[in-house]
This record gives sequence, structure tokens and C-alpha cells, in this order.
Amino acid sequence: IFLYLPHVYAYFLCSKYLIVYGEKLCMESFSCELFQFGLPISPGAYVNGLFVDGARWDRKTNQLGESHPKILQDSMPVIWLKPCKRDDLPDRPSYLSPLYKTSDRRGTLSTTGHSTNYVIAMKLPTDKPEEHWVQRGVALLCQLDD
Repeated sequence: IFLYLPHVYAYFLCSKYLIVYGEKLCMESFSCELFQFGLPISPGAYVNGLFVDGARWDRKTNQLGESHPKILQDSMPVIWLKPCKRDDLPDRPSYLSPLYKTSDRRGTLSTTGHSTNYVIAMKLPTDKPEEHWVQRGVALLCQLDD
């Protein structure tokens, strides 16, 4: 359901946070953290199976890195969409990457006014300025073409 109705799913996560913690959240108050095995499960959603296009995920530094030659996509680790208050969002160097269902990177506008291919924007840690990744056209994908 997350891939096809992202706004409904985000509303569900915010509602669940309200029930558990008694605090209301804005729909865009999600921290994207790497899931670490062995830690207790917390509120939010764990997303697996994403790919990064135009860059790679550096597993040593846990941040975006330059692509290896002739390798266009890389698999992403499990990402934890953690609901939190807007003021509690971590302030760190990051790239606000769009997440698309397919590599087409375009879609038609649905009746809600949203693109049928765009899912959500995720902040990914990086040590380079955001413009660096924008110029390379870096985006997250739910599926690859081949």
C-alpha cells in the first residue's frame, strides 16, 4: 500500500504516532534513518528493496557516494521512516532525493493532483552539497527496468 497510496500511508503513520504518544504530527515529519539489526522495533515503517540511480550507497560511511564506473544503480539498505516532530528532525548535511515507482521519472497527474510515479522525498545523508546530486540527477527507485 505504501507504493501506491503514499499519502494515505503517511497519514496512517501519523495517526499511529498520535495514538501511541498523544502528539499530533505534520504529514512531512519523517526522519529517514538506516535500520540497524538488533535494535528494538519502534513506530514507523521499514522500507526494503529501493535502489539509488545516479549514485551509490557507500556502506562504509553510510551516505551517498559517487557511482562506480559503468554501474548506474545501487541497492539501498533497509530504511526506517521514523515519525517525529518537525523540530526533532535531525539537522545534518543531506540530499532531498525524490523516490519514484519506476525509472521513467514522469507520470500523469492523478485526480489528487499528484504524479502517478512520484512517491515521496527522502533525506539521504551526504558529505557533498545538495546541488552536486541534483546535477547528477540522483533519485531513488522502487524498481529497475531490467
